[in-house]
Amino acid sequence: KLLDVDIEEILLLDKSGSVNRIVFSGIIITVPCNKKFNGITIIKKQTSASNNFLLKEISLSKSNKPNLEEVKLEDVKFNELYTVQSTDQIEARYLLTASFMNRLIKQKIPTSISFEYGNVHIVIHIPKKDIFEVPILKRADNIENYKAIIYEIIQIMKIIDSLNLEKNIGL
Repeated sequence: KLLDVDIEEILLLDKSGSVNRIVFSGIIITVPCNKKFNGITIIKKQTSASNNFLLKEISLSKSNKPNLEEVKLEDVKFNELYTVQSTDQIEARYLLTASFMNRLIKQKIPTSISFEYGNVHIVIHIPKKDIFEVPILKRADNIENYKAIIYEIIQIMKIIDSLNLEKNIGL
């Protein structure tokens, strides 16, 4: 089954001080979820402050400040690596199956995820700017200029593929 995938490169700056500080640099991948749900569930990597900030901003901007409760799951290793918050404890357990948690634990790239409004948002911190930009001062017909972009897209697709988001059973 084909997925409608939206990939956005994001650079968030904190301009409150005298120097602009990068709050987040990376991508947000939005994929429709094949499971039906009504609430919001956020899975935050314990060590990724920038991803966590961004996920909170996504959630709060699209809703009227949802009442998120911490969810403790049966998988001890998952609980050590991730914090889960949800508007519905039962729905969070429905979305976060054992196989999904196992696939997320195996991700090599630090990944945070939110389930909202029928979509899955995958947030990946990438500490460089202009991931999908071809260098301006280089020849446009040189394939070497595009290899890094193609590599990044392949890595993103591998993440989506590894999470089995196109499947309805076991998410």
